[in-house]
Formats: sequence, C-alpha cells, structure tokens
Amino acid sequence: MSKDKTHAEKKTDLAKLLNLSPTKIPKVTKEAAQAVGHPALEWKRLGIFAAIISLVVVIAYANSLWGQLVFNDGPTLAFITSTKDWDAFWSQLWAQALAVPFSQQWLKATFAWDYQSAGMNLFWFHTVNVGLHLATCLYLFALLFRISRRLKIDGQLDCDPYYLAFAASVLFACHPLTSESVAHIAGRIGPLWTATYLLSLNLFFFGYLGHSKAAKFWGYTLAAVFLAIGLLITPNTLTLPLTALVIAICLKPHRQAWLEFASEHVFSLAACVLLLGTLPYLTFRGMMLQAGNGLGLATLEPIAYYATQLKAIPAYYLRLFVVPVGLSVDPPFVLAQSFADILVIVGIVLVLATVIMMFVLRSKPIIVLALYMFLIGFVPVALLVQPEVASDQRFYFPLIGLCIIAGWGLARLANLNLRNAGIACGAIVIVLAGLTIWRNTDWYSGEALWKSAINVNQKSARAHAMYALELMHKNKMKEAAIEAKEAIKLDGQLAPAFITVAGVLLHEKDYEGARDAFSAAMELAKKQNLSTDIQVTCMSGLAESFMNLNQPQYAIPVLQQAMAIDAENARLHFIAGRSFLQAGQYQMAIAELQTALKMDASLFECWQPMAEAAIEMNAPDMAYGAANMAVMRENSTPAKLLLARADIAGGRFEEAKNLLTQVCVAEPENAQALAIMSVVQGKLGQSSEASSYRSRALKADPEVFSKVKIPGVQGQSSGGSSSRRSRRRHRRHN
Repeated sequence: MSKDKTHAEKKTDLAKLLNLSPTKIPKVTKEAAQAVGHPALEWKRLGIFAAIISLVVVIAYANSLWGQLVFNDGPTLAFITSTKDWDAFWSQLWAQALAVPFSQQWLKATFAWDYQSAGMNLFWFHTVNVGLHLATCLYLFALLFRISRRLKIDGQLDCDPYYLAFAASVLFACHPLTSESVAHIAGRIGPLWTATYLLSLNLFFFGYLGHSKAAKFWGYTLAAVFLAIGLLITPNTLTLPLTALVIAICLKPHRQAWLEFASEHVFSLAACVLLLGTLPYLTFRGMMLQAGNGLGLATLEPIAYYATQLKAIPAYYLRLFVVPVGLSVDPPFVLAQSFADILVIVGIVLVLATVIMMFVLRSKPIIVLALYMFLIGFVPVALLVQPEVASDQRFYFPLIGLCIIAGWGLARLANLNLRNAGIACGAIVIVLAGLTIWRNTDWYSGEALWKSAINVNQKSARAHAMYALELMHKNKMKEAAIEAKEAIKLDGQLAPAFITVAGVLLHEKDYEGARDAFSAAMELAKKQNLSTDIQVTCMSGLAESFMNLNQPQYAIPVLQQAMAIDAENARLHFIAGRSFLQAGQYQMAIAELQTALKMDASLFECWQPMAEAAIEMNAPDMAYGAANMAVMRENSTPAKLLLARADIAGGRFEEAKNLLTQVCVAEPENAQALAIMSVVQGKLGQSSEASSYRSRALKADPEVFSKVKIPGVQGQSSGGSSSRRSRRRHRRHN
C-alpha cells in the first residue's frame, strides 16, 4: 500500500509540475523540473545577455549624445521657449490629450519633462532617447524569451530560446536603421511608442500566463494603462490588441483543440477582440501628426502616396536592412506616381508573399510572429496620407520582425556549431554598430545631415534646398544662394528654396527682391499645403520685407495671418511691434514688443523700438528703461542716442551730455548725435556750443532735424514722419 501511495503521490506531483506556468520559477529543485521537461530559468545567463545588449546600445549611441538641434527639432521643441505658465501648460496638455487622443500629447509631455529636469540641455534630451532605445531592446528581449521558451517547451521551436531572444535583440539594438529614431531628438516617437507597446505586451502576457488572481489582475490592469499611454503617442498603438491576440494564438499548444483553447482564455481573447473593434472609433476625434521627414514636402495624391509606400519596402527598407549603407532623410528611387511602377509591383508581391508565408509556416509560430510584426509596424500610419513618405523612424518597429528572423537563423546555426554562431553574431554586431556610429555623425548638425543626403541623392532638389537653409542660418550666404539656385533648377516648385533665396536677399538688404521671393514661397506653401512651420516662416519673412520697405499697411495683415497660426512666435510679435511703430500706433507697438520679450527674453532687439515708441508717446520713464536695457544689451550708437533722447525727456541733461560726448568723440560726423547734442547744450544754457553743434549737424545732414524726434523740439521722428508718409501713400494707392 505504501508503495502504491508513493506512486500516486508521484503522479500527482508530476501533474502539478505540468500545469505550472513556464514563465514562473517552479517551486521545485532544478533537477526535478528538468526531469519533467520544464528546464529552470537560468537567471545568470539572462543577466549576461541583458548586460551585453545594454553595452552594445551604449557603444553604438554614445557619440549621439553631443548632437545639436537638427532638421525639425526646432519646430518640435518650439513650445518650450514660449511656455511661461507651466501649470497652465500641463492643464491644457492633458485636456487636449483627452479631447484628441491621437494628438501625440504624451510625446510632447516627455519633451516638457526633459526641459523641466535639465533645461535646454541637449545632452539630456539625447540621453533620454538612448535610454528609451535601451528600454525597448530589453523589453523586446524579455518578450521574445518568454514566447520562445514557451514554444520550446511545447515542441514548436527548434533552437535555444536564450540565443534567439538575445540575437534578435542585439541586432535590433545596433542596426543603423534605428539611428534616426535615437540620434534625432524629434525621432523619439519611434523608441517611445515601441517601448510602451512592448511593455504593455509583456504585462499582458504576465497576466495571460499567470495562475494567481493577483498576477492576472496586475498584468491586465497595467497592460491597459500602457495601452492608453501608447494611444497618446501614436495611432500605431491601435494594433496592440491584435498583436496580443496573434501572440496568444501562436502560443496555443499544438495539441490543444481550438475550442478548449478559446474556453480556457475566453476573458483575455474577448477583451482583445473588443478593444480591436472599438479603439479605431477614437480616430473620429481627430489626429495631429508630426511633420516628421515630410517637413518641406508637398503631400502626394493618395494613389501616388500608397504606391510610394509599397515601393519603399523593397527599394529602401529591405535593401538597407541587408546592406545598411546609403541611409538618407530623402532617399532616392522611392517616389512612385502609380501602381504601374515595377518596384511598386515588387512591393505588392512582397506584402502578399508575407501574408501567404504566415499561413504556410504556421507550424513555426516564431516565424509567423516575425512576419506579422514586420507588416503590422506600418499600420495605420502608412495608410494615412501625409507629407512624410519614407523614413528610418517609420521602420523602427517593422525592423523588429526582420531581426527576429535573423536571430532565429543565428540560433539555428548555434545548434550546429555554437562557436561559429558566436563569431558570426559578433562580427555582424561589430559591423552594424560601426555603421550606426558613422550614421550618428550625420545627425550632429543640420549641415551634416543635408550634405549627407546630397551625397546619397545628388538629384534631390529638397536636399539642396534644406542644405541651403542650413547654410543661410550659419550666415554662409554665398554658398546658400548657390545651393538654393541648384534646388530651383531641379524643382521650381520647392518653397524652402525660395525661402533661402529670400533670406539671402533680405540679408543683402534687397528688400523688394526678398518681398517677391517670400511671396512666391508663401504661395507655394499654401498651394502644396506644407507644414504650418514652413508657412509661418514665409509669412514672417514677407512681413519683415514689408517692414523694411516702410510699408506697415501690408506687413500688419500678413502678421495677423501668421499669428493666427502661431500665436506663440516671439519673432512675429517683434516684427509686429516695429510695424505698428512705423504706422504711428505706438501703444500697439509697445504691447507687441512686450509680448515678444515675455516669450523670449533674449530678443534684445525689442528694446530700441520700444524706447522709440515710448518717446513718441511722451512716456519718459518707459523710454529711459527701454533705452537703458538696449545700451546694456548691445552698447551700440543708436542705443546710446535713444538713451540720450530718453534722458532729455526725463530732464537728465547732464547724463545726456556725457553720453553724447562719447558718441561725438567716436563719430564726429554723426548727424543725429550732433543734432541731439545741440539741443542738450541749449537746455544747459550754452547757446554758443548749441549753435556750433547745430551747424555741424546740418552740414552732415541738412534734413537731420526732420528725421529724429528730440523731446522738447518741434519736429518729427523717423517713426512719425515715415508713418504719415506711408499712410498718405496708402490712401493714394487705394
């Protein structure tokens, strides 16, 4: 009896072991677990592999930490400098997130957290990007290991799950196609949403495979939380319930009947199906997507856009996965006009073949999962017609699927010869990491990025135009003009090229030429429905051209249009302030200039026109404060003359005299300084000196007293007289 009882007990223990979740550490000895086919977890091995993955990420991306603001980083982070009330900012952000979930507010929140943590320290912004990429790689490693280990125990995997998970994750960690998402601050959306997506999946399967009620509750609850966060990052998160459903099906024991499987996991599967059917309705609340790589590009017609998406698969993504050389933000051979393009047809065949292979290879669930992740990563963003047509950041998630296939191949090789597999994996990682480090250097600066794009695609009008813009911002006007002309030669409908030409003309003080070029750029931007950043740049430049032509009646309406799009643009308010000053609307001028300074305290150009407006309004205290700030900021002659005029308005004649003496010694032929000094000398009762200075001023410029307003002297300032002349011209024009 005792022997029979012992035998029965053994059978009971065996049954209990078989029912244990393979993702939990069995509460038995390692030997007992292995005896029934459940190998114990090798935590040391997992830790070593995780450490290697982390080291590879650090090595591959350490040089990206010193990158500058590049490409669309400036527009993406523009909200930071214009935000003064952070409490109001956070309230508005969360309200917007609830009203329009697909407005990428969580992405915006991460940038705000970066700023509040370290200011505009770009090193910190880049560090967060690298950290998110590292988290993505480790979440991928954990998910793949859990899935492959389960498949291995069920007899549906023919390689070591440790090697498969490690190889796939380490290849993904250092592949150059991830560089745009990691080394580019605004590319953060790739690692941010993928890390959130994979974490949610890990938590879902913690609940799905857990036996205790606590494991199921916390697993499913936290998975739902990160699903909600993912939806606030990108519409791509809509596919998460489907991915969870696909993985659950892949993990179904091959001997288990479908009905039994469905009844065992009825709650989990029903929840996935319900979410899959209801979440897409959130799209009716609207979407707000980043311009991404589409900055400066016109939106294609739907047919051309979808054809381009299919063509990009073989022409760019797959080609660069195998041979990652020639990466570019403006790749060649990608655009397609119709579905008749041979590479579009190849793309269609590849998509169909992938779907068919998922069915044919259903006995290999890990390959089915890899093919699925490759395809689903393009959904739904690739289906939303937008300026961006192809980008490395868009391929960040689909790359995981290809890395799983490559990792499976290396793990299979390890079955035959572990040493050779290790050498092959190490060699591939070294090559990929080296290419990634090299690619990161392109993201150091905008100039380097677009120069690289031109090297890859010499006929890219957009690359030449954007390179010209970067050169112009670096004050390399001659080189910028050459590149802009080359861009217009390649494509006469490219707004950024006209913006560069206009900027160069504005710098050269050819205001009429700048006006015409900015006007042409603005018309193209509106016609092609370019991003609002481009449109506002055109309007700002056009208004500045009108301002420099002393035509405030034309500048002000353009500025009002621009501020309706971007009310937080300090530069627009500065130009508006100067334009109102020219128009003789001094109170409006001061209000706009004060607004500009509130938005950007470093915009010291505001102080001089503010002082000018205050003098015109006979507000001596304000004039003195503004003029004094102008002198402190730039210490220029015009600023000193303004301060002297403010001193006169405030009755500080000795201070004005001392200041003017400095200017007259340095610039003895400065007509305005001599004219103002003549007034000061008169106020001090020194009539002979006043007469002498007046004669010298009139000799230098006979009309000087009509060009500058001197408090206490009848005459008109440049602001007042010019505004009256402009109003008379405007009446004649009308």
